[in-house]
Amino acid sequence: MLKNFRSLAFKKELLLLLFFSFPISSLAQNSSTSVGSSSRVEKVNPSSEGLNSAKLPGSERATIFGQVRFESLQYLTTLEDAPQLTNSQFLSGRITATSFARDTGRFDWALDLSAGTFFSLKQSYYSLQEIYASTLLDEKAQVSVGRKKFNWSEIDRIWAFGLWQPRYNIDALRPEDNGLTGLFFDYKTDNFQFLAFGSSLFIPTVGPEIREEDGQLKADNRWYRPPSSQSGKISLSYKLEYGDILDLVRQESYGLQFRLGKAEEGPWLAVSGGRKPVNDIAFQRCLRCVSADSEAEFIVGPRVTHHRVFSADLGYNLESFKTSASYFEDQPETIRPPADYAVQKFEPVKIYSVQAELSTKNFLNRTLVFQTAYLKTVGGQIQDIENQGQDSEVTLFKSRYRFSNAARFSMLGDLMSIYSRPLMTQLEFIRDFDQKGSILGLELQYQWNRTWSYLFGFDSLSVDDNESNSEEFINVYRANDRIYAGASYVF
Repeated sequence: MLKNFRSLAFKKELLLLLFFSFPISSLAQNSSTSVGSSSRVEKVNPSSEGLNSAKLPGSERATIFGQVRFESLQYLTTLEDAPQLTNSQFLSGRITATSFARDTGRFDWALDLSAGTFFSLKQSYYSLQEIYASTLLDEKAQVSVGRKKFNWSEIDRIWAFGLWQPRYNIDALRPEDNGLTGLFFDYKTDNFQFLAFGSSLFIPTVGPEIREEDGQLKADNRWYRPPSSQSGKISLSYKLEYGDILDLVRQESYGLQFRLGKAEEGPWLAVSGGRKPVNDIAFQRCLRCVSADSEAEFIVGPRVTHHRVFSADLGYNLESFKTSASYFEDQPETIRPPADYAVQKFEPVKIYSVQAELSTKNFLNRTLVFQTAYLKTVGGQIQDIENQGQDSEVTLFKSRYRFSNAARFSMLGDLMSIYSRPLMTQLEFIRDFDQKGSILGLELQYQWNRTWSYLFGFDSLSVDDNESNSEEFINVYRANDRIYAGASYVF
């Protein structure tokens, strides 16, 4: 969605408290925090040289993978109201640990934790992509509890919309899926998979930190989009009101998935459905006029909207080629605000997507992965409504998703070598035909040795009409062209 500002409905301290309150918290408390930038391009698995095996208490064996990354980012346009955001230094880290007991009745566990800090802005971010314990009931059935990622929809895997699972979204060009949180039952055979999920705990998409300043909602982040400060001749001011956070996180959800076909080769079909909270928090606002014709103050607070979701994917896999077609739809449940309040109403959406992926590992000396995809959305608008269901005069944001009619091409892999050392190349191009704009990103990582890599990259956002006042994603952020450079350490 375009609404980064709504994603901070919960404080960092509460998020960490909720995660570490799980019965498996002792497994995470001894782990160090750490990395990395994420991408919509599906990355090549790290080599075994970056994995460490160890015997830990309560498991036969565990693998640990870690990465630390430092980068300096330079934006090519200075924002008049935030010149301090033109340059920033970001240190991030990631640690992934998984145990392998694989015996019926014994517990395995997994942890995937990211953290980062902007030195110049004195800001830190934390994200637990996964933290769960699981046990095998037999050779085919497994029960897991905690936060765990699954591939619920190919649309999310390719486009990172956050349809099923929440996202870590402090950078709109590097969104990353987080797992759903609850109880999972997974049953697998060679040609069939059944997945069931249930929970009474909701952790939403996490975005930039927001603060009140001079009656406006602000964040030290160029990917935060503030609500409008003016409506006609009326000046708009805002005040945050969180309410009872625990009431917001206590939300019921469930989901089911059936998958037919082998994972490696041949035709396959996956169908998923359920009812769950929308991962991006809705906001309601109190309409409290300070001055009848010159100023209005909105007291803004988070609300959780549930939606019924359905997705279907049909594909065919070969050893070096994969193709699929995907469909997603939802039916958001309308919530009514109290008297003198307005709330965001999510309109239903239907999303169609086709995608293909080619790997060259079997017929070239180098491993390259090429992806191409096309996506079309129908619906998905937002309209603020008041207590009686009537449309509000002011709608803070009008669209739920970043792209509506877009084509995408990406390439990832060992494109060439310099002095016998690989140069990993990651290229991505997106063209949205409705927005009449494009996004181009390129990152080069030169692997100096088994642990150290040096990186350089850039991201460019452009529109056909530079005078456009469109509120769509690419036009809103077109001033965020940037270059960056840094280093990465793998352990």
